[in-house]
Amino acid sequence: MAQIETRADIFGMFVGSVGVEPADEFTIESRTSEVIKVRHVAHRHRFTFRVLIQPSGLRILRCGPIQDNEATDVPAALLRKQARSFAEREARKAGLID
Repeated sequence: MAQIETRADIFGMFVGSVGVEPADEFTIESRTSEVIKVRHVAHRHRFTFRVLIQPSGLRILRCGPIQDNEATDVPAALLRKQARSFAEREARKAGLID
């Protein structure tokens, strides 16, 4: 058996074991200049991210409320990092964050 070398490898093995694929998709539910809300298409968890302006003027996303879909066996916590990556990418495209 191959040796696991990174946390990403461990996460990938765990996520794969509960049926979450890395290619699972998110969609934007709403976007304003202050908030972006995304939803996981397959598991229907909703994630809210707020635009925060740091003292230096840098605009970043801050994780907000998560609406967990209790009807699925995949917890929203497993998808939070993927949701954040998707939200950051979309927020940058829209010019909401730096």
